[in-house]
Amino acid sequence: VDGTQLTDHTMDIGNGWENSNYLVANKGAYSEISGNKAIQTLNSAGVVTETNDTDVLIEADWTPTSASDNRGGLILRYDEDATYGNYWEFNIRRDNGDWQILEFTDAIATVRDSGSFTWNAGQTYRVSFVARGDALTAFIDGVQVGTYTSSLYNTHTKHGFQRNGGNNATTWDNFNVYSLT
Repeated sequence: VDGTQLTDHTMDIGNGWENSNYLVANKGAYSEISGNKAIQTLNSAGVVTETNDTDVLIEADWTPTSASDNRGGLILRYDEDATYGNYWEFNIRRDNGDWQILEFTDAIATVRDSGSFTWNAGQTYRVSFVARGDALTAFIDGVQVGTYTSSLYNTHTKHGFQRNGGNNATTWDNFNVYSLT
């Protein structure tokens, strides 16, 4: 139902959504259903779900709008112990025409891998992020675009997606988390 907060939405599979502390000031009801797709109505809003698995494939359909500033990301191995959360993100940025694998340590982002990609407004892209052991791998439409290896956060079991800029009309759909263990 349009306007339903993701935290109140019953997932097809999983333990339910929870708001992340991506930015404490923005924690709240900012991820909702619109037109049967997920939107995030405030920059720096994110949702995660507990999976009880560290090695996972997460994937979703991401559709940027025509606005120039459209940024979002898939979150792996999220940990709320820090004030702003520690996690890995596959950051996709239409306005910059690129993607990044980011390491977040208490709101400090470090780019670990990056590359260019031409995004088209209104086109849907299948984006995926894999964590297996110490290896992190990012995909766009089934094509591997980035990798990084690190043991950091490899015991954390929350995964999700977030918006870090852009137009409210940018959507997420068909979000899946698959255990690789």
